[in-house]
Amino acid sequence: MPSRPSDLISVEELTEALLRQHPVWEFCNDDELGELMMSPVKTLPISDAGNRLISGEFRLADGSGIFGYLGNLSLTKPETNPHFLILSLFVGKKVQDLARYHDFNFSTRGPSWLAKQLGKKKEDVFPISYDLSNVAAGKPNCVRGVILEEPLEKLSRNQIIQMAVG
Repeated sequence: MPSRPSDLISVEELTEALLRQHPVWEFCNDDELGELMMSPVKTLPISDAGNRLISGEFRLADGSGIFGYLGNLSLTKPETNPHFLILSLFVGKKVQDLARYHDFNFSTRGPSWLAKQLGKKKEDVFPISYDLSNVAAGKPNCVRGVILEEPLEKLSRNQIIQMAVG
């Protein structure tokens, strides 16, 4: 098996310590290894979040903080973030991924489930706010935002597909 460069790791190897050291990571397809790998982005702030995970402190509705990361963040199209944003939080040493309203596992890994993982009521968790202005540059309502329990306006499956390809 070929060896991999030292700064490439698999998504499963990302730890809170690594994300605190390098808050932005980029997906890299390693054809030799046949794996989806990640490498740290060392030039910050970024102006394009495509194909990247961005970590930071998140503020829960009750004011408490929690560390995690976002995927699928648009820094230029705030209208897409409520539908495509992926939130992963460190609960203890384990990463917990919040399912979006249109994900197949929303009923089992949605807001109620996340609140239970955190040992809180949903109203103490949502909305979750973030400010990534220390590592990302873009529209203010993209770099700083809130993650609601569910978007104010849900899109149909067709609308989601159209927005994703458009």
